[in-house]
Amino acid sequence: MMKKIFCLFIVIFTIIACNKISEVEKEKIYKEKGFYDMPNTLKPEILKNIPKYYGLVEINKRNSVATLNGSGDFSILTFDKFGNVSLKPIVKGFPPHPGDSIHSDPENDLLWQIRGRGVYILDLETKKTAHVIASSNPNDEITNNHLLNSKKNIFYFGLVNHGIQEPPYSSYTIYDVFNHTKIFESQLISGNLYPITQNELLFIQYYNKGKQKKWYITDLYMNELKENKLTQELTKLQISKWPYSKTIHQERRMMLGTSRLTGTLEYFSIRWDEDFEDVKIEPIIVQRSKGGLLSSAFVFSPAGKWVKTDIEFINTAIETPRLLFYAVNDMYPQGLSMPIVCGYTGEYSPGAFMDHEEWGPCYLEQDIDYPDKIFIYKLNDGLKLLAEQAANAIGQ
Repeated sequence: MMKKIFCLFIVIFTIIACNKISEVEKEKIYKEKGFYDMPNTLKPEILKNIPKYYGLVEINKRNSVATLNGSGDFSILTFDKFGNVSLKPIVKGFPPHPGDSIHSDPENDLLWQIRGRGVYILDLETKKTAHVIASSNPNDEITNNHLLNSKKNIFYFGLVNHGIQEPPYSSYTIYDVFNHTKIFESQLISGNLYPITQNELLFIQYYNKGKQKKWYITDLYMNELKENKLTQELTKLQISKWPYSKTIHQERRMMLGTSRLTGTLEYFSIRWDEDFEDVKIEPIIVQRSKGGLLSSAFVFSPAGKWVKTDIEFINTAIETPRLLFYAVNDMYPQGLSMPIVCGYTGEYSPGAFMDHEEWGPCYLEQDIDYPDKIFIYKLNDGLKLLAEQAANAIGQ
């Protein structure tokens, strides 16, 4: 009997330990990724023997993120409280062809992958799939894409035509993806649009060959361009927004952007009320770190409680960017905490936020230098680091 219990213990221990790495290996990776090159860095948990996967995006499921498995199927990557990992396809054989990076709308249980001017879409709840060609022009490519409402089927697809040599011209379509119906196709425009409410878009219009910008609020079909306190202030400061990541959070009514109005690159936190009249546009104070600049490719977490970016080093011996997080809360100046600094990261390393029952809010990163591993940053530990730094500063 004791022998059986002992054997069972060995099996359980093996299962629990199978994805853990040794402390020696962990320290080696920490040194290689530069976690000791700066003080007070947030170090990740590192799990190994991860099944082959490509890309990471958020979904509305605790302990889990979405990815593509080795066959290219939309799949769910799940982590139990011991750190064990499972990878399961959602619909086998879908998408049927490889595409670009994957996207998600966690609140509405949607996954999609862009493939040129086409898109493959999956409803996680119903397992319903769709394939849409957003434009009939073979020179068009989808560069911007959003779910517009909670019906789970109306999408905005921003398109760039590679046959037009003078940027930043673009167009867009609004598509009912599961009914395969094109609702609207715009004329050629000089600018980009981003959802800001359920039925309105924030439009940045470029003129003077793209050197100047003017901001508007418009309906989904651009029937009318409206100005308000928010758009006037954005225009006044010539604010730019990185177009390819989630730098606007609708529910939090917050946006992160940059400006070169003074001749140097400045970063701004922009917040507004429901009527777009109580507007706060404030410079983000902590911009540099030992010769580095913040990347403008900010990414809000789904709930808007965290922001991810990185520090890009310019004209130094260090070329690899460092991963960076901010906690988002109105208790902080500009609505952002002091930065939580991590180690070196690949310029386009896939990552996703995740809510875990044991670890709390996390950020998962697929590090290109370690394809069989995954880095898990426990963000509450980052807040503890900030509190310790503040306490030490007061005590000095």
